[in-house]
Parts: sequence; structure tokens; C-alpha cells
Amino acid sequence: MLTAKQLWNKRFRDPVVLDCQARQTLHFGIRFCKHMIDTPIEQALRAATYIQDIGCGTGELAFLVSGYFNKCILGFDHSEVAIDWANSHYHTSLCQYEVWDFVEMKRLPYHCDVAIVSHVLEHFADPYSHIDRFLDRCKQLIIIVPYNDTEIATNRPEGGIKHKFIFTKEVLARYNIVCEFHYQTEMARRYHQWVVMIE
Repeated sequence: MLTAKQLWNKRFRDPVVLDCQARQTLHFGIRFCKHMIDTPIEQALRAATYIQDIGCGTGELAFLVSGYFNKCILGFDHSEVAIDWANSHYHTSLCQYEVWDFVEMKRLPYHCDVAIVSHVLEHFADPYSHIDRFLDRCKQLIIIVPYNDTEIATNRPEGGIKHKFIFTKEVLARYNIVCEFHYQTEMARRYHQWVVMIE
């Protein structure tokens, strides 16, 4: 069976799929930037010195956040194909991308003030172990996931293409929720998105 890294690399080697992924990530990033204005999430990102985008995929969200706040941000992903795309389209002096297998590593490579993990955690049956590892290296964690998405595939590989976990407010009750908001996306499926910042 292919690992999550191998699955995503195989998927992204299809240029049509890679382009679709980039457009979807851009759409999600624009929506996030629009809805986080005048929230504690905007305040945290504005105050941060160092920001990370965990599982950045093709890099659009990191690029948008870096440009909006004029901040240094590191995006990393376990897919070399996605990071090659990100570096060829969005690499700047403030916005950097690296290949790191965050699924396999025991801890994040660097400390940061704020980390963003967008549309990643729903791909794991146990997102808590990842959240706890991320919080060990950042002061605040911004999570972006589909809210109450019941179309899950529990028999698929961990970290693979399909969703494996249903996010509702109750599942993050163990953490200190600083801020949260919801919005709709309009690509492919109309996902009800949940953005929550925890510490």
C-alpha cells in the first residue's frame, strides 16, 4: 500500500489534478483572508514574527498570508511535487517552501509564533496526535477544516486523499479555543468551513 506521501505525489504528477488543487487552495486562501479580518486571528497573524503553513500543498495560502501581512512564512508539505509547484509560482524573500514529511516526523522542524494547518487534519482518523505535536512548537494554531462533513472514508489510508474525521465544535473542546468562524466555499462541493484558533 502506498504511503500518504506517495499517494499525494502520484496524484499531483497529473498536471490537470495539480492545477485543480492549486485553484482550490487559492479559493480557500482568498476566503480565509476575507473572513479573518477584524478577528483575533488577524491580530495574532499581524503580531507574529514567524508563521508556518503546515501541509501547504501548492502554496497559495502561505503566499496570500505573507503578502497580506508582509510577514515571513514557511510553507511545508510532504509532497515534493506540490513544493516544486509552490517554489516555482510563489517563492519570495518572505515566503519560503520546504519539503518536510510532517506525517512521519515526531515534531515540527522549527518553532513559530503561529502555525496554520488548512484542509489537512480531516484526512486523519486521529487528528489529536498531530494537533498536539504542532502545539508543542507553536504558540497558536489556526485550523481550517470542513465542518460536520459526513462524507468520510474510514477504510482509506491515513493521511490519504479521502476525509477520515468529522470536525464539530465538541471534538476540539479539550483545547483553549481563542477564536472561531464559519464560511461557505463554492468549489466542487459547497463545504461549510470551520476556522478555529487554539492554544
